[in-house]
Amino acid sequence: MSQTARDPTADFSPLAGYFAFYATSMDACFVGEHQVVPQPGNFYGGWVTDNLRGQIKGAPGTEQW
Repeated sequence: MSQTARDPTADFSPLAGYFAFYATSMDACFVGEHQVVPQPGNFYGGWVTDNLRGQIKGAPGTEQW
């Protein structure tokens, strides 16, 4: 699944015409040589790569920060 911002509000106008892909809907997604995995949790449609450091929001217990 992908989405695009065809007519974004002024704050998001730099995103016009770009696509966003859900990693869970694809066979594989890469950022350079790093394969992405879905962001933890069920709320966000984001993704992370193995080279990110620190806590990733989305897993149980991270809802309030």
